[in-house]
Amino acid sequence: MNSAIRASSLRRTQVERKDDSEQKMIDAAIRLIAKKGMEGLTLGAVGIEAGYSRGLPSHHFGTKAELIRAVARTIKNKNFKDLASVTEGALGLDGLKKLVAYYFERDSAGSDNSKTVMALLCASLHDDFETAEITREHIAYWCGRIQLLYEEAISLGQVNSELDVSAQAALLFGTLRGTLLQFMVAPNQVSLVEASRALQFNLDSIRL
Repeated sequence: MNSAIRASSLRRTQVERKDDSEQKMIDAAIRLIAKKGMEGLTLGAVGIEAGYSRGLPSHHFGTKAELIRAVARTIKNKNFKDLASVTEGALGLDGLKKLVAYYFERDSAGSDNSKTVMALLCASLHDDFETAEITREHIAYWCGRIQLLYEEAISLGQVNSELDVSAQAALLFGTLRGTLLQFMVAPNQVSLVEASRALQFNLDSIRL
């Protein structure tokens, strides 16, 4: 193996190690937020939770806000991948029903990822501007996905063309989030399977 090939292999290995350590720290941050809330998240604590030094997260992410952005981006990318798979081939209202079923009936409903997002939402009520901005991006992503499906339902003639798709998207997302929060706080009082069926019934009720 010549020196150029060895150097290229070494660079790949270094990049892989960097990516692996960053993902472990992001996963550690998600676990910490889920267990302790935003107030329990510090760069030092993330380093320890991930099995590294207290200073490594600062080296990789620089600030707590950048780490939170990485956490939000990781969760969003997983949601995007899962939603693309779940709603594939389902158009308009049928896509919305698939989205509702995914949101409520997935195995990860109420998981650390869900708890982390809820913690971000709550922290945005009284936390710094950067956390609120990250949360707004998350809300815009979900509402945007839902609105596109409502617009598709109109174009397919499934629903009234005068439907306010922006308002409907906000209402549906709020229902999804609020119901999931109720489940996480009082799981014995909320059935996500029944909530999923009820919300899908509501969607069918506006079908022309």
